[in-house]
Amino acid sequence: MLRTLLRISPDRASLMEDDTKPSLYDFEKSPLRFEYEILVEEYRALREQINLLISGQQQVVSFSIALIAALGTLGQFVINEQGTLFEQSTPIIVLIASLTFSTFSLMNFSYDIRIAFSAGYINSVLRPRMERILSNVLEGHPKAWQ
Repeated sequence: MLRTLLRISPDRASLMEDDTKPSLYDFEKSPLRFEYEILVEEYRALREQINLLISGQQQVVSFSIALIAALGTLGQFVINEQGTLFEQSTPIIVLIASLTFSTFSLMNFSYDIRIAFSAGYINSVLRPRMERILSNVLEGHPKAWQ
């Protein structure tokens, strides 16, 4: 059972069965160290992905604000000008603006979903595995690493 939990070879599992509970001092030699390092690297990669998604989300919001300003300026010409060209094109401008902002809204929602998925994976999968490893090393104190 220990071999399936740790996914290690039979010879390394026999070494683990002979030893007592790993301590902080022999963590460098422990097979748990390899799993711990993998989990830390996976956490770093997910954190970097979340930061990139947040950056992309901020770019979408910034572009939306710039487009609102541009459409507001264009709207002033449509409202204040008495020319027939602008009055006839007002429904088309409103339609294009509506579709554009709907697309921005969906892009922002997509970023939110991907951020929530990555954060949920960190919280529900990586955190319990790291707590299990560190509680073995820190002798039953799972919150000592926080």
